[in-house]
Amino acid sequence: MKRTRVLPVVLAALMTLFVALPAQAAEPGTVNVLNCDHFQGGTQSVPRRTDINLTIAWAAKTRAQLRQFRNNVKVTARIDGVRVESADSYWGGPHGGPGLWAVTWTYPAGQLRRGQSFTVTLQMTLLAPVYDGYTHSPKGPFFDPRLQCQVEAA
Repeated sequence: MKRTRVLPVVLAALMTLFVALPAQAAEPGTVNVLNCDHFQGGTQSVPRRTDINLTIAWAAKTRAQLRQFRNNVKVTARIDGVRVESADSYWGGPHGGPGLWAVTWTYPAGQLRRGQSFTVTLQMTLLAPVYDGYTHSPKGPFFDPRLQCQVEAA
């Protein structure tokens, strides 16, 4: 059974939709790994020969809480089992404004041709407890088990 802290995940999904990625949300090659894993059955199709950007967002009430998160998170990502080097360097932001801020992790995963696919796995591990203004997240893996999404060329 998946154990995920619900409120931060919902806030992050909302931030991805409304604040964090306003220009990219409609882009056909954007794959939100959290949405794919939790809400799309673990599979997402993208148009072939389209640049693919893997994303996930984290939301908090204040910029200080966002900094606390960024200073205490380690991202581990793999594509078809191959570790994404320097995965922590793909955070962007902050985005938003008073009362709701977000940072977005975006990894450029290349393109797929007809019939090709890859599987991405992603884990965010908190090195210390983090408070996002809504809920306290303890030290340790944030997703149990890690997120996984198969990306397929349409």
